[in-house]
Amino acid sequence: MYGSNELLEKFRKIVRSISSEDYRRAAANRLIWMLEFLNQIKNAYLEIDIYSAITSSLYLRNAAGEFVALLNKSHYRSHVFRSLKEVRKFKKLPERFIELMITLGTSNNLERLYRSAIELWKDCLQIAKANNISLQAYSSYNEIKL
Repeated sequence: MYGSNELLEKFRKIVRSISSEDYRRAAANRLIWMLEFLNQIKNAYLEIDIYSAITSSLYLRNAAGEFVALLNKSHYRSHVFRSLKEVRKFKKLPERFIELMITLGTSNNLERLYRSAIELWKDCLQIAKANNISLQAYSSYNEIKL
């Protein structure tokens, strides 16, 4: 990050003040977005629409990357799409995370995107559960704080 030293220090102080509960809630929120993009990929698969599947796979990849950073109470120096080198330093990673993220970011095979998205979702849910993070039940879309 670049800018005035005073502004940067203020930003760092705010980041350091984020509570574990805030990280947990934010990670749970990312699961909601992951589910949305997973369902878009499923629809694209059923409609045999590779272009929509590719687009939704990239969005799913982004949400999954954010989920993992929040799970680790961290962030990336760059955008999630360029973060696979940084993610290796995280202590908590879903099984096959890097492999599945690469597939979702590079494949143009509908079946492979579909299967990889489902596997990434399952792996993220498993590590979320192990860390007491779960999807909250909502009675209305308006209840979700995005």
